[in-house]
Amino acid sequence: VGTEILTAKKIVIAAGARPTIPSIPGLEQVPYMTSTEALRNTKLPKSMIIIGGGAVGCEFACLFNELGTKVTIVEKMSGLLPGEDEQVVNVLRKSFEKRGIRIFDSVTVSDLKMKGGLWEMTLSNQNRISAEKIAVCAGRKPNCDSLNLEKANIKSSAKGIEIDSELRTTNP
Repeated sequence: VGTEILTAKKIVIAAGARPTIPSIPGLEQVPYMTSTEALRNTKLPKSMIIIGGGAVGCEFACLFNELGTKVTIVEKMSGLLPGEDEQVVNVLRKSFEKRGIRIFDSVTVSDLKMKGGLWEMTLSNQNRISAEKIAVCAGRKPNCDSLNLEKANIKSSAKGIEIDSELRTTNP
């Protein structure tokens, strides 16, 4: 790999992000979708389990439910949209349940395996749910790993590049 030196008064680092894949027993055996693959999907599944009840998981639950897919959301935190206003979350939950979207929150996935042509998921509360497709919408993480930010004296963490109130990195 060659080296190219760039100089400028200001440089914008826009590395993007990729889906976070949680550590779930059996998930590596599943041809799951992330938010990227879900948008490229050309065949509508009859049923889908969405792992993650944050903003992206809720958006895909609405979309696929509206298109006729039977949707179940599994969220490890208590309630949908962790960190959002409780009243808003309660209204959203009621709306989802009225539409037929099933929600299991405050649970983790204990086991995941193929059974009878469907993916069967055992939850930490011992409930078993199954679906044709699994979508993992458990958040995103920054694409900073390969940027060699340390060489430029730029600090980063699991949340991304550290910036100040004026969006400057640790190397002004």
